[in-house]
Amino acid sequence: MQNRVTVRVAGRNYVLLAQEGEEYVHQVADFVNDQLRQTLEGSEMNQVDCALLTCLNIADQYLKDKESGENLRQQIKDLLEENAQLKMELHQAKHPRQEKPKK
Repeated sequence: MQNRVTVRVAGRNYVLLAQEGEEYVHQVADFVNDQLRQTLEGSEMNQVDCALLTCLNIADQYLKDKESGENLRQQIKDLLEENAQLKMELHQAKHPRQEKPKK
């Protein structure tokens, strides 16, 4: 079910349809407003330029976070593989194969 949520971004109201709850949508809008304020701080650029620069900054951070997440997933995968290998070695050390008696 989609929720209709009204948010205020950059001084304008927008009605959004979202799968997420109202609180989450407001958190997203608050984040965007904070980013817009930071971009505009100490600057005299117009609202369109500010919005574009804010989008670029958010996209930059998103892509960096995405790459970092992928790196972390790979590290976890490598560590799980290493853990499995160490468990196998430990099991083999605890239960050495008995050698067949020589005739």
